[in-house]
Amino acid sequence: MSDTTAPGRFWQLDRFTISLLVLIGTLFLVALVSVVANRDRTNAEALPLYRTDNSPEAVVYNGYLALQRGEMDQYEKLFAPEHWVELTEKDGEILYGYYGGGTFGLKVVDAAGDDSAAVVTVAVYRTDNRGFFGLRSLQADQWTVAVEQVDGQWKLAERLPQT
Repeated sequence: MSDTTAPGRFWQLDRFTISLLVLIGTLFLVALVSVVANRDRTNAEALPLYRTDNSPEAVVYNGYLALQRGEMDQYEKLFAPEHWVELTEKDGEILYGYYGGGTFGLKVVDAAGDDSAAVVTVAVYRTDNRGFFGLRSLQADQWTVAVEQVDGQWKLAERLPQT
């Protein structure tokens, strides 16, 4: 009769099996620590610079960038003076909360208009790193934004969409 059939010896493991289980456990712990440690890290890329050209696309791009950076004074400068009444501090906080939680990308889809007013269609891609095990989620929205020319400069005619 062999030793493996003796009573109480059924669960006894040889050295190879124990070593294999220890290796698998170690690899699992290393993977778990790696996921937890890198969960809050994002791609630490510098935010792009503001565009300096005077175009409807540039003013919309600069508006989104100002919101992403949380630079509300820069965001307000992109509006014509008659639209400043629409901007309140509370609205700015709401907008910054929407765009400031993750990273975003902007693609100008279309710009149509004449010399005094235009409508810019943009696609906004937001990533959020709060998913399960720090996985990123991606949401894409497409909006139109009205712009107008005031004293030779393109300005936002309305607040940038939030939802």
